Amino acid sequence: MGGLSIVYVVNTVYPFHDGGYERRFFELARRLAMRGCSVTVFTSAPRLTRYGNVNFINVCYDGGFFTRYGFRSIGKEFRFSVNLFRKLTEYRGLVGDVDIVEVNQTPPFHIFPVRFFKTLSNGRFLTVMTVHEDLMDYFEDYWRIRMHGLSPLKIDRFLGLASRSLYLNSLSCADYYISPSKPTLKSLLGHGLDRGRVFYIPNGIDVELQGRYCNTSQDNGKVVISFLGRLVPEKRPEWVIYALKWILNIDSKLMNCLEVNIIGKGPLTPILNGLVERFSLSRIVKLRGYVPDDEKFNLLARSSIFTLPSRREGFSLSLLEAMFFGATPIVTVDPFRMGVRGVLELVSHLRNGYVTYSFKEFREGLYRLIVDDDLRSKLGRKAAETAKRYDWNSIIPLAENIYRKISLGVV
Repeated sequence: MGGLSIVYVVNTVYPFHDGGYERRFFELARRLAMRGCSVTVFTSAPRLTRYGNVNFINVCYDGGFFTRYGFRSIGKEFRFSVNLFRKLTEYRGLVGDVDIVEVNQTPPFHIFPVRFFKTLSNGRFLTVMTVHEDLMDYFEDYWRIRMHGLSPLKIDRFLGLASRSLYLNSLSCADYYISPSKPTLKSLLGHGLDRGRVFYIPNGIDVELQGRYCNTSQDNGKVVISFLGRLVPEKRPEWVIYALKWILNIDSKLMNCLEVNIIGKGPLTPILNGLVERFSLSRIVKLRGYVPDDEKFNLLARSSIFTLPSRREGFSLSLLEAMFFGATPIVTVDPFRMGVRGVLELVSHLRNGYVTYSFKEFREGLYRLIVDDDLRSKLGRKAAETAKRYDWNSIIPLAENIYRKISLGVV
């Protein structure tokens, strides 16, 4: 049986950019190419390049798609969509004959030029959308956070309605859907999508690679707390610092047995540095910035607790990486919106981690994990067992089988 021909459309991808879905698409592309598939990625790259038997075609490259405040730049994303149609047309001989064109859902409007191109060119390919989070019920909150200075004008409500309409229209453009998390998949089915058109392909980790790093969380006698992610408002890294301040007010002696690593970069960096100085936490809290993989895995391997206080998550790759090393995860989820609670794919409360629904619960849970060694160790062991089930070597055959079924229409 011949190899599949697949095109991925994703605005940013590893190794040119780093992040959860950037790594996901890179691993899918390179590993499927190793199995004999023909894989091309339309993305933002410094140039047209070939990496690991995968062709990367530059749509537009200007260094990133975020504003200085950490939100997505609508202007840059729109520019990507316009340039995408031009690139698809330029490479119509390649794209028109592929089996599948898979489009990243983030943001939702990149699928429109793909659908328009397919209609104009009578392309035979099937269109697949990867949906990391079902944002249907979240848009108004997103715009309220982003437009806080204009909230009295109710602009956030108007933008929320417009975003929901755009989102539903983008869903209607796809022939099939792939979700990396079961909570997101369940939420998508709530919109009336045909179950036979929605598939589950989780994120994964390189178990062999990460297994080369030894878990050293007990070596220095300290409780090592880590955060890994973009330092932006929706990730809420400041919660870690505020929680530490509250915990040390309860028991100042804990200062001697704590180490905190905040890994990542973003517009909140100066604010976080200010909080560390204001609360006199510079002795234990270190802002590491962006670090290469080797340093990242060494830091995670030393971690006792991994914090993820985000407003929303799809399937957090950083969470999975930390759990592999036995770091006990403490996460925050939205109690009302299933579509943005992807962390529940990985974490079950007091089984392999700690699930919270507010800052109060988060700080109390973090305190409990710091002082209760037995609970922390038990949950950490279970977390590691969970993470090892998400090995790319097991996921890629599943992904290829799903793609083949889609291409043959036997779903």
